[in-house]
Amino acid sequence: MSDIAASSAAKISDPRLATAATPTANLRFPSEDSMIYCNILIDQYQRARSNPNANFRNIAVIRLPMPININDSYNASVDKTTLGLLGVINIEDIEKGVGSIVNAAKNPTDTVKNLVSQGKGLIDNIMGSTTRDIYQNAKSAAITTAALLPGIADTQIGRRAQINKGIVPNPHAVAIFESMGLKSYSFAWRLSPKNSAESRAIENIITTIRNAMHPRQALGNFALEYPRVARVQFMGVKNIPGVRYSFIRTFNVNPYGFGEASFFRDGYPTSYEITLELLELETLFGDRNGNVNMSIDQTRVR
Repeated sequence: MSDIAASSAAKISDPRLATAATPTANLRFPSEDSMIYCNILIDQYQRARSNPNANFRNIAVIRLPMPININDSYNASVDKTTLGLLGVINIEDIEKGVGSIVNAAKNPTDTVKNLVSQGKGLIDNIMGSTTRDIYQNAKSAAITTAALLPGIADTQIGRRAQINKGIVPNPHAVAIFESMGLKSYSFAWRLSPKNSAESRAIENIITTIRNAMHPRQALGNFALEYPRVARVQFMGVKNIPGVRYSFIRTFNVNPYGFGEASFFRDGYPTSYEITLELLELETLFGDRNGNVNMSIDQTRVR
């Protein structure tokens, strides 16, 4: 790594860093320069003291070619619920009902008069019907009620009534938004070192990422420190957002990158297939206009 000078390790301009620290490790594959590449930045989580925000200190920069696969996933937590009979009632009707209760409490005399008037109208309608009509209507209403009424509809009587009337309760299923999930990413690389030195460079990168994703024991093994977190920068490309501070969820390495075992004379593999999955530490939210700020620090780190 003689071509990596200390002066080329630029400070990482990020407002959430406690200090603008110089990377302590600078790894790369391939050794040749390219205008288009990606940086994986490994940062150490610093315990918060007087500052309520978490602090991070960069400890390594890994430079790799662009991944052959980039999956940028958003997910919202949405559940299904059923309103049952409440699905039939409009919110306007509920508001009117509440208003009627309030008015009844304020004017009890007028309320009683209205109820008496409505009762008289109902009696007049019944008196105008034949006994057979009243019986048939009451029977039909009873069967319909048994088919639809909660607590009865799911019994044997309710099932028989549903068969008789050819109806079942409408569950009035609706979707309920609960929360926004954390953003996740997955990347894949197929790397083909030209010689044993480049293969060893890939092994060093693999070791660095593996070490970063594992926590350290603390407080006499009673606790675990947060593992290192990662960021990703895509340099020289447009419309590919980078990755904010994230935990490394999955890291898979296949030393038979092209489906067969092949090695240099000193035993290092001649190909690798690597997959990396990340989960961001914080949820993204939209502003008043519904826009989500996807910008991250893209300071070029060589």
